[in-house]
Amino acid sequence: MFTGSTDTARLIQQTLANRSGPLVPFIAETGGQNVMIVDSSALPEQVVADVLLSSFNSAGQRCSALRVLFVQEEIADGLIEMLQGAMAELTVGDPSLLATDVGPVIDADALRMLKNHLVKMQNEATVLYQVPMKTLPPGHFFCARIG
Repeated sequence: MFTGSTDTARLIQQTLANRSGPLVPFIAETGGQNVMIVDSSALPEQVVADVLLSSFNSAGQRCSALRVLFVQEEIADGLIEMLQGAMAELTVGDPSLLATDVGPVIDADALRMLKNHLVKMQNEATVLYQVPMKTLPPGHFFCARIG
């Protein structure tokens, strides 16, 4: 089993196909969307903890990072308020410091991709909250400032 880029999956697949011996099962997940669906039976505090962990660990640069959150309408306003409060407590900064919750993205290409996505989302969606940014060390920090 493998999770990663499509190019690497192709390379692994070709390598396996060209080797002698029995066939080796190969499963590659490349480019999926991690989705969370929350209904009224969920514990809001657990949802918030899971959303923050999945969304912001590794600056969201994992295939398992939460990308889409669907919330039952009856509980959406309260859950959004809790998420905004929890996000207000996050610290963006130097990942070598224990107090840092969210570090930089890996490189300029990743930062550019995020900025391009933000432009698209500004036209298609509404930003509900943005983690406050302070003076940051050198690095590729994504800051989704709107307006």
